[in-house]
Amino acid sequence: MTGLKDIQVDPDGIVSIAAMLSSGQTHVLPDVDHILRHEPRPASDVRRYKRQAPMPIDLSVGRPLLDWLARFPQRATGATG
Repeated sequence: MTGLKDIQVDPDGIVSIAAMLSSGQTHVLPDVDHILRHEPRPASDVRRYKRQAPMPIDLSVGRPLLDWLARFPQRATGATG
């Protein structure tokens, strides 16, 4: 998963990653930067990361992430007795 406005890692590289996967999914999210925060400007800027870091990740990240996590078997947690 990457953002279309990621200036540190070219979002087009996800095509190469997808080609190497035998299974899985890739996602390029619009208006999202390298740290998965909303980026309304035409391009991201690493100098804004420190200010963006405390902000929540972009809402568009949630659905693909939850779908990916749902693929893993659930394990019971907690104390046994």
